[in-house]
Amino acid sequence: MMKTLATILVFVATAFCAVTSHAQRWEKVPIPAPYNTGYYLDIFFLPTDPNYGWACDENGGYVIRTVDGGKTWQGTQVLAAGGACHLEYIQFLNQNVGYCSGPCGIFKSVDGGATWQDIKPPGSPFIWGGWFRNANEGWFTGGGCGYNAFLRTMDGGATFQMFLDTNEKRSALSDPYWDATMPANTVYAIGSGTLWRSQSDGVNWQVLAYTGTSAPWHEELAMYGNAICVPAGGTKCNTTPGLLEGIRFSPDLGQTWREFDTGEQMFGSFLHDADHGWAAGWNQSVYYTSNAGQNWQLRNCGLEGANTDDILFLNNNDGWVVGNGVFRTAPALRTQSDTTFRFRGVCPDSAKRDTVMVRNINWFASPWSASITGPDAIHFRIVNAPISATIASCTPQPLIIEYRPRTAGNHVAVLNIQIQNPDTTLIVLLEGDRREPVAYPIDTLVTYTERVGVPVNRTLMWRTSSGQNLESIVNITRVSGDTNISLTVPPPALVRPEGTLTYVAATARDTGWIQAKFRVRLAPCTRDTFITVRIYGISPIFNSIVNVSAEAKCETRDTLRIPISNTGNAPLTIRSMTASNLGPQAFIVLGFVSGRFGAPWVLQPLERDTVLVEYRSQTGNDNATMIIENDDLTLTRGPKSSWQVALRGVSLRPVITITPRIVDLGSMCTGTQLDRTITFKNESQTTTAINLTTSSPQITGLTVGNITLLGGQSRQVRFTYTASRKGPVLDTIRVRIQPCDTVETIIVRGMVEDLAITITPPAVLDSADVNTVIQKRFVIRLATGDSATIYAIRMRPLPFAMITGIPNVPFVLRKNDSAIVTISWSSPVPAEYVGFLDVEAFTTCSTTVSADVRLRALSTDLDLGPPQLQWTQQCTSRVQRDSVYIDVKGGRPVVLTSASIRPVGTPFRIVGLTTPLTMSPGTRHWIVVEYNPQAGMGLSTATLDVVTDAAGGTFAVPLRGSLLVPDVIPSPTLVDFGTVEACLPKATSTVKLNNRGTLQTDVDVTLANAPRGMRTLESRVTIAPSDSAYITIEIDPSQLSAGTTTATIFLYDRICGTFDTISVTVVLAPSDRLVLTPDPLDLGTLEPMQNNSGVVTISNPSVNARTIVELRVEPPTVPWRITASVNGQTVAAGGSLTTTLEYAPTSQGVHDAQLVLVDVDQCTTSTAISLKGRAQDPRVPPTYTLRLHIDDYVKGPNERISIPVYWDTDVHDAMVDSLRTYIAFNELNLFVDSISAGTMQDAVVDWTMDNDSIRLLLRSTGPDCGRPGVVAVLHGVAFSAIPDSTELAFTRTTIWATEAVNVLIDDGSIIVDACGPRFMIQIGAASTFRILPPLPARDVISVEATAKHGDFVTIEIVDGLGNIVRSYNNMKISEGASVLQCSTDGLASGIYGVRVTSGSSGALTTSVPLVR
Repeated sequence: MMKTLATILVFVATAFCAVTSHAQRWEKVPIPAPYNTGYYLDIFFLPTDPNYGWACDENGGYVIRTVDGGKTWQGTQVLAAGGACHLEYIQFLNQNVGYCSGPCGIFKSVDGGATWQDIKPPGSPFIWGGWFRNANEGWFTGGGCGYNAFLRTMDGGATFQMFLDTNEKRSALSDPYWDATMPANTVYAIGSGTLWRSQSDGVNWQVLAYTGTSAPWHEELAMYGNAICVPAGGTKCNTTPGLLEGIRFSPDLGQTWREFDTGEQMFGSFLHDADHGWAAGWNQSVYYTSNAGQNWQLRNCGLEGANTDDILFLNNNDGWVVGNGVFRTAPALRTQSDTTFRFRGVCPDSAKRDTVMVRNINWFASPWSASITGPDAIHFRIVNAPISATIASCTPQPLIIEYRPRTAGNHVAVLNIQIQNPDTTLIVLLEGDRREPVAYPIDTLVTYTERVGVPVNRTLMWRTSSGQNLESIVNITRVSGDTNISLTVPPPALVRPEGTLTYVAATARDTGWIQAKFRVRLAPCTRDTFITVRIYGISPIFNSIVNVSAEAKCETRDTLRIPISNTGNAPLTIRSMTASNLGPQAFIVLGFVSGRFGAPWVLQPLERDTVLVEYRSQTGNDNATMIIENDDLTLTRGPKSSWQVALRGVSLRPVITITPRIVDLGSMCTGTQLDRTITFKNESQTTTAINLTTSSPQITGLTVGNITLLGGQSRQVRFTYTASRKGPVLDTIRVRIQPCDTVETIIVRGMVEDLAITITPPAVLDSADVNTVIQKRFVIRLATGDSATIYAIRMRPLPFAMITGIPNVPFVLRKNDSAIVTISWSSPVPAEYVGFLDVEAFTTCSTTVSADVRLRALSTDLDLGPPQLQWTQQCTSRVQRDSVYIDVKGGRPVVLTSASIRPVGTPFRIVGLTTPLTMSPGTRHWIVVEYNPQAGMGLSTATLDVVTDAAGGTFAVPLRGSLLVPDVIPSPTLVDFGTVEACLPKATSTVKLNNRGTLQTDVDVTLANAPRGMRTLESRVTIAPSDSAYITIEIDPSQLSAGTTTATIFLYDRICGTFDTISVTVVLAPSDRLVLTPDPLDLGTLEPMQNNSGVVTISNPSVNARTIVELRVEPPTVPWRITASVNGQTVAAGGSLTTTLEYAPTSQGVHDAQLVLVDVDQCTTSTAISLKGRAQDPRVPPTYTLRLHIDDYVKGPNERISIPVYWDTDVHDAMVDSLRTYIAFNELNLFVDSISAGTMQDAVVDWTMDNDSIRLLLRSTGPDCGRPGVVAVLHGVAFSAIPDSTELAFTRTTIWATEAVNVLIDDGSIIVDACGPRFMIQIGAASTFRILPPLPARDVISVEATAKHGDFVTIEIVDGLGNIVRSYNNMKISEGASVLQCSTDGLASGIYGVRVTSGSSGALTTSVPLVR
């Protein structure tokens, strides 16, 4: 019977192991605000009562205090004259009296740290650390390089005695140290590279030993007997080369030293005894030694990248480390990224995958295993099984789960993850369902009839057989057939119960049938349906000729015949017939021979007729196109609906165009000779000869003989006419044309008269200054004849500023008379006038005479530019220069008398100019202005005043300069989402970015090393001046890691390259749920109609009360019932209640079920246990079910493989006798060379092998035969072939047993992957990478690599344009953790991409801000 999700009960164990008696990780302790922002440098617990503890901070002067062993903390702030204190040391001698010190002073508290008094003596040097023997006697150290100061007090800080050493230049003191085991009056202190000792109780001090050749900064001194451990924290004073970052250990009071290079600056140390100790430093560097510093082990699990500064252990298990927070030791913690995987709508014959990340938060690797159980486990598998025997410390480990449904319906199983040392069980509920096909078309063959050329637009309906799991049409592809048919739908088209339309579109190109076949692809489960579309086209088919011609010889007319027929299956309609060409029409459509009357003309199918066209010669070689418009829209034989017939007519009769045919000579004066031109053009294609003759002696120059004109050729003939006598002219020129001997006549006409006019002077050339008037006088006289009419006197052209004195026209000018013309002209600007004085006169003939006029105006004009000067600067100020030019354009020199800037005090000045300055004509001079703004000026304006001695030569040039700088301020700078639970919805918070500057900027928003479950919705914002923008931070509680998640958002100003940061923090509360026990509840085997009952305990292990929403049995139809409802009851924290379940079967069979519990606090959770019951009628024999299965495998070519054959179910009660089965496979992909026995109880297995199958025979040897186990294991080699996979199939399976047994089989498979892992899933141990602080990076970018084995790494640094600016290739790393440092020397500040790849397919791509 198929079970739904509700029928499966799943037991979910707690994700946290029980508290053990020893520490296995670090756990961050919550500190109240604002003290949670401090960076703590020292921590101290009262030895006599470890419930009391204190820690001090570097930045805010914070001192925090606990009175309950570190469970809760409260704080205060130590302030000095300069503000908040930098505190390095804190110690309490009892619950009330304590001391702290740092660069800001020495302080004492007498109220448990609630208040502090500065007791540093006036004039004393810089102080670092301290130590007290009791409440009154103690020491402080400080000073600097070569200035070693030791302070001693014996009265609780009332007075101090100082010892000063200035000889030891390499030493800068940090901490003194004393304990009761030391000799009397002996105190020690540590400086950079130097161990000091006092044998006078701190009155005098001497160097006891050097810690090495180099002198790194030692911030703390840990001692136990003669054992000494000091951290090395970088360079403090000048030192010789050597270890500067790491740990130094001396077993013999400084005589010899052992060095360990951690690659990070170390600041804290602690010794349990002479062999066991700890050290702490930057980048979660916490190390442990158990052999006096000979070897060190990294134990930083749980620090989550924090920098640390001090470490303290109260005993072997209770430890504390401080820095970016306060951490304490805690038992191991195991976490998982997911508790439920839901694989929805998986298609048949396909699979989906998801990955759960398991983390062992533990200093030590732990043995672990994973398996999938449940009634539907066959549908799920662990892809990357078998997993490694142990899970590594702290590093997330993936388990890839695949769901491949073998049957329809819903499936549920459980992923069980078991981790040891200490024992922990993690549970992931696996749910999946298979999607089935539901969409179908109403028909797969559709036919239509339509006229050719008319678009077919139809629809085809699709429906669905179910209202759920709808399918979509995602693609329609033509498989075959006519490309003019289409089947379309806008994809993706969801096929709905009410129907979805697909669209058929086509245009038949010819008569008859056309068809096309289409493949319709549906999703999400890819499957195909084929649709055939058929269309029958009907149309007339027009047939005719494409050209026709006629030859008319010397005639001018002929007739052309054009046949037309209809061979189609519909009447042919001819709408129009036209013949056209450019120019005179040479062709005229007469009509059909049959006498069809009027348009349109219709020809029935298979009918013929002829069209008559008359040719009338126009050029002798005439061409035209006849267009026959019809309704044949077929396209197979080309377009025919507008049929064109080329018409050609040829005639030998020449066609000559003569231009002009009448030559009008007009009015001429006696003795005048006029030349005229006649153009002859042969408009025909016939070669023509012409001959010109005349009888007039006044016409001369005609071409003698024949003139040959080719077809289309033109010739010009020039002749001269001499006016020899007064009077009218009328002559002719005869033109004889061959062939066809035609004659044309040209007429020549005109009138001959006498006339002559003079102008004095005939030319004028003069000049004057600008605005000075030039006046001129002209005299017009009649030279011949008695009189003439003057009908026009004009200046050509007439300038704007010219005044003319011209007599009124027309007037008669007589012999011995004259006419006077005057002109006056000036210009306000330099200019030149060039023109003519024209006089036109006539009697019976006409004449025109002209006088040349050229006048010039000169000036002292100036030109200044540009009209203003403007500068714009961004981000930083700099000196800029620009210039104003003065062009002297007139005819005389100009004096620059002065140039100045007003007002004074602006960032503008004139550079290198001396006045007065004489400027010659035609020269250019420059005035240079310098702009030198200061920071914060913004916009500056002024005026450049320029004064010259030229008229209108004073100028004012505006000056404008701006220094634009963006100033982006985020608010707030700390975003705290508080405490959330994984069930809550996504939450957002906005940060306002105010631009208080004067320049618009683009701000890049980068979430550095973005933690899971947190992101920014904007990657870049643009902010105008005095404007603001918002960025949104989103958290997804379901994706957050347990505990506190902190991140930093970097804001990078792309315009000016500045940075700012926003801190983000959120706390994910642990998920709690009620627990059901026992699991399973098994009430055994009953007879039908009997009953039994059992008690289930509901317990609440969480710290909050939880309410029972519902307790139910699934499925509800089984013979189980809850005797009394507990719904709505509340279970107190740590409490429990019980309920009773009754099993009362009425029929025989297995009645397994689930008891499902739904409870709620903030989040609603569910859990379940199995209910097992069986009813057996002793009178009815039982039926058993055996399941055999083989796994699926992916192997490389030639890789060995072992294949277990699994017996999954317990059928031993059926009293199995024997079983025989055959396993078949493709011998091209698998060669089995041996078989080994499995793990079956009370059974022996025999086998025989063929090339492509294995025969297995199992025989019983005892009563336990039939219990689950492995039948046999096949051993062989996988080979690459085509195909690249083979099934491992059970065939011919038979079982012999006393009781009935049904056999279910689950075949396996092998994929031989010659090209790499399938589905882009990396099967194996890929190296992992992360970017280390500090961020933003400065001189180097540090990449931490964690490898399961030796690997090769390539790192590329990419700028914002995608260019690779740094490349580090094939760097070798060893197993474990390594730090790779990439120099940023030469790179400018900005956001860079970092790409990391490795040979093991490990990869990292992220953004890193860089500030130089």
